[in-house]
This record gives sequence, structure tokens and C-alpha cells, in this order.
Amino acid sequence: MMVENACASAIELVAPSGIYADLAEQLGGNHLSIVVAERESEAQSRIHPGSIVLCSGAPKDDWLRDAARRISPPATVIAIPVMRPGNNDDIPVPWYDVKSIATFTHMLADELMRRDPSMAPNIAGNLANADRAFQAVRQTIEEIARTYAHSDVIAADGLSRAVARQVGFKAVPRAGELAKPASVAIAEAIQRQEGSIFLYDRDRPGSAMKKLADMANDTGIPAAGLQEKLPRGLHYQQWALRQWNTIRGALNQASQ
Repeated sequence: MMVENACASAIELVAPSGIYADLAEQLGGNHLSIVVAERESEAQSRIHPGSIVLCSGAPKDDWLRDAARRISPPATVIAIPVMRPGNNDDIPVPWYDVKSIATFTHMLADELMRRDPSMAPNIAGNLANADRAFQAVRQTIEEIARTYAHSDVIAADGLSRAVARQVGFKAVPRAGELAKPASVAIAEAIQRQEGSIFLYDRDRPGSAMKKLADMANDTGIPAAGLQEKLPRGLHYQQWALRQWNTIRGALNQASQ
């Protein structure tokens, strides 16, 4: 799918998802032309030497960085630094690493102001607004980490394990137990009530994860479903705040 927000004489950006587009729009509004290209064929037809390519530093975005390098001269790439949870089975998930997202937003603001100095005052003001919204998310994460430090949580996938580690939680099943089929190890952890809450990626396809979430709830372990995609009508910071408050709500319920 390719989505485009175009404006005459605008700075052109190409990105693989709507979260990048939202962060860019927060800075530059309709002064930017943003193409959301989810496939390599879409990106290749839209990237040119003047483009800014937005992506993460994760391996899953290698295709987009490669497409930017194949242009002569290469397009400018601005990548989100990704947190590396440390286990091979974990996928870097930049959306929940608010510090890295804020760093990326500042990098993008610098490049936009360099491209068009006349936009600098507006971008600086918009960046200040974005930073205030980032700070609200960071404060929520810090409160969760402080209130529920060292909690054990049942984490069903790489997204959940990375999120758990970010706030100092201990994620179960342990790495050794994942030698079993993941669903078996997770079901056993739920049955043994090894964690206070059950974290899972609810954007993953299939019914197995929902069955595990239902099992956790039936066992008295609150389930918190995390998302990877930005719903329409929300800015990134609003969405991130909702995700972390979902986790806090489950922890609050478990502590009662």
C-alpha cells in the first residue's frame, strides 16, 4: 500500500509506515510531501537524490536503506536508533523506545531546517511541542518502572520482551524455556502464574495469541495487548501514552 501526502514544492520524504509520516507532519505539516511505501517496488519508484528516507536501524528496514543507496547520488537516510534487547529471538521495536524516537525527531528537524531555513522558526516551535508530548510519555514510563520495579511479567513475543526489559521487568518464559514451542512455554508460565500480567502483541496475525490472552485472564492474570500500528486520528505520542497506560492498567489490576 502506498499513501501520499503531497504539496507543491515540498520537501519529499519516503517512509515504510504511518508513524514516520506522523512525526514528520508534526514538524513540517503541509510543507512536506510524504510517501508511505510498504513495499520495495513502491519505494524504488519514489526515491530520488533529493528525497529524505525515514526508517529504523533494524534489519527489517535494510531493503529501504539499500534502495536509498542505489540512487545516484544516494538519498538522505534518517534512521531511528533501535534498542537491542540482547536475545536473538527478540526483534528491535523502536516504537516503544521513546528516547530513540525523540532523538530521531530532532535529527529530522535538523535536516528539514537545513533544507529550507525559511521553515526553521516554525519547525523549532513544532519541535518544542513534540518534545513536551514526548516528555509526558517518558514520565509515564518512569512512573511504571518506579512503581512496579523488578516485576515478573509473562511476555509472549519479541515486542513484549523488549518492552518489559525497557522498564526493568523480568520477562518469562526464560530464554531456555523458549527451546520448546513458544505457545507451550507461554501456556505453562500462565498455568504456573509466573508473572503478574501477560503482555502480547495484539497486531500479530492468528488466533493463538488471543487464546493465550483469554487463558491468562481466566487464570486471573490481566492481559495487556500491545500495538505496532498507529490508528488514524492519533499522533505518535498520544498512541504511545495509550500503550503504556494499558500496561499500567494491567499492573494496577494485578496489584489489587
